[in-house]
Amino acid sequence: MQSIQALVLDNKRYPRLSAVLGDMPLSLLKVCNTHLCDYTKNLLHSHNIDNISFALNGDTKRLCEHLDDESIRVFECDNDLAAIATAWDRKSDMIVISQNVVCAFDLTSALLNHSANNPLVTAILKEADNYRDYTALSVDTKRRITAILKKPSLENVLMGGAFTGVTILSADFLGRLCKRDEGMSLKSDIIKLAVEENKAIGYFEKGYWCEITDVESFVKCNHDIADAKTGIEIPAHRDINGVFYKAPLNYNGVAIRPPVYIGKCVYIEAGAIIENGAVLEDNSIIHKGVRVSGGIVKSGAEIFRNWAGTRKFAPSDLKQMAKLEKISGLYTPVWNFNFTSIFRYNGTAIKIK
Repeated sequence: MQSIQALVLDNKRYPRLSAVLGDMPLSLLKVCNTHLCDYTKNLLHSHNIDNISFALNGDTKRLCEHLDDESIRVFECDNDLAAIATAWDRKSDMIVISQNVVCAFDLTSALLNHSANNPLVTAILKEADNYRDYTALSVDTKRRITAILKKPSLENVLMGGAFTGVTILSADFLGRLCKRDEGMSLKSDIIKLAVEENKAIGYFEKGYWCEITDVESFVKCNHDIADAKTGIEIPAHRDINGVFYKAPLNYNGVAIRPPVYIGKCVYIEAGAIIENGAVLEDNSIIHKGVRVSGGIVKSGAEIFRNWAGTRKFAPSDLKQMAKLEKISGLYTPVWNFNFTSIFRYNGTAIKIK
């Protein structure tokens, strides 16, 4: 098998993830208390791929500080082709992974299949029950990609699968691409170019895959990993009951009903209930009377049952859940500060019956 290098693309914007991302790159988003970049890096290392680059659309400093690994290259680039040209060593095949993907793929088998068939592009595909949320690639009986379909119906994907965001590019094709002086998208342009030459193939994977594009898919991925059904290892211990934890558990008076994940320095008062799919990240605080069921509590967040049930500006659905002693969904820390402001405004009051 020819030498291989990896490029992780974190150069897209995800407005529907702004509630959990803020201004940080997607690579540093935590799923089950582990950064996305660490999932990707560990996957690549497990298949003996050590030549790794990350391309970001924005600040690279925080990712460099987190990775703290001089062998991993991090650079700023907002265009797929420019990122590929910057990262390529001019001799190796390249596996390109979108950073919004969490997967447990057998990359070694995919790379061997790529070497055996010698296409310009191998796109890793996954069968799905509903293709409306994905880009699908149709294939013929020889697994050659024949069409790129954006958000198709199930009936339109007769033979094919969802594009997983994982692609293998041959060195010969990379050499040709890098001579182009134009912006190109991997999915819309580069794969399409190989399809037009009838030299793109699909490789079907059966391993776990989740594409994180919004809060709903983010929460789902947390639940999947906490439920230990993904085949993805996380840096935590797991007891015989199915509780993942980073520090010894000593929560007297707390009802814990797995599968759950509990990070380090997590404070849970006696009388709280943590159950089924809950993820409590490092330094989170859960007070007495709160029941977290399938909720994702981000680092630094604190949940009071009394606040949720009595505060004037607490959302009505949160108040209702607090009465039922059940908190689910996503909770992130918020910092308040005081300021003085002088401004003019005009307004019209209306009464609605």
